[in-house]
Amino acid sequence: MTGLMPRVPGRDRRTAVYAAIAAAGTGFYLYYGVYKILFRAFDIFGGDLAICRAAASNFLNGISIYLMPSGKDLYVYAPPITLFFLPFAGFSEATARLLWFIVCQGLVAAGFWKIYKCGSHQGKLLSAAAAAAAVMFSMPLHGMLLIGDMSI
Repeated sequence: MTGLMPRVPGRDRRTAVYAAIAAAGTGFYLYYGVYKILFRAFDIFGGDLAICRAAASNFLNGISIYLMPSGKDLYVYAPPITLFFLPFAGFSEATARLLWFIVCQGLVAAGFWKIYKCGSHQGKLLSAAAAAAAVMFSMPLHGMLLIGDMSI
């Protein structure tokens, strides 16, 4: 045995490497993309969501979507984007952030699944490792999740 991996023939070694990448990606994502946001940084999660919710609330109240309450950053998105956030306007800030977190996790899962399906004809484990490397190890994605970026 050398290092952490036992000596195995080429195909078995590749399988072990692909499985390790997929498992490490899952662990990395569960820590940074789920645990850290929910239990360590939920108070700062969803900054962009708060701005978009305020714009949606303004829209529902007949006020310009670009007039933000004091303390909020400017709303810089195109007016049609506001429509997507209308369902969140009726919830409290904490509930809206939790719902947005769930929506974002669903979008990440859909992206992972799409990447996986695109390559699964080459090998399911290879495709899972590639999707894990592309999605679960993506620090820009983790950053977008943390701030609640609406372009996710």
